Amino acid sequence: MATGLKTLADASEHFRCHTWTARNDNVKRMRQLLSRADEAVLEFDVDRIDLVEYYKHYTAGLFDLLKRKELQRIQKKKLEWRRHHHLRDHPIEFSSRMGKEEFV
Repeated sequence: MATGLKTLADASEHFRCHTWTARNDNVKRMRQLLSRADEAVLEFDVDRIDLVEYYKHYTAGLFDLLKRKELQRIQKKKLEWRRHHHLRDHPIEFSSRMGKEEFV
């Protein structure tokens, strides 16, 4: 998981270490064109976004994604290991004219 966190930190460094200004004039103008019914359905006001809360959820989601990827990597390694050791761990059965015999 540490490798995944380092990769994420490296990839997002430019965006985390600079100040960004986002304009929302077009979204505000679009909202003014909506009917009351559409405005009620499409409840979205960029001025009311709590960025601290947004980033808490965003980073929690990234952490969950990294955990899932790490679990998938571990499960894949376990499966590869089991496939590799399958023949050694399970007896092989052979049939003979005299009947079935197990060889380990």
